[in-house]
Amino acid sequence: MAIAFNNLASFYRSQGRYGEAELLFIQAIPILSNTLKDNHSTTEIVWQNFTFLLLQVVQENRIAELSHHPITRGVLQSVGV
Repeated sequence: MAIAFNNLASFYRSQGRYGEAELLFIQAIPILSNTLKDNHSTTEIVWQNFTFLLLQVVQENRIAELSHHPITRGVLQSVGV
């Protein structure tokens, strides 16, 4: 299920549907962290995809479309936003 969330989120990102993509990544990450653990390559790839989304959102100045979820806010803080 988490891989499906990641794939759909990546598709939404490619369409500029950033808010929808964010919510799917937020669902996928805990599932993968709990089942495969944080250092598993699949979990790391999903984190990378999520970070790429957030960087794209920042670059396009569309941060207002994101939620205030702690995962999102934590990543934004780590990249200096």
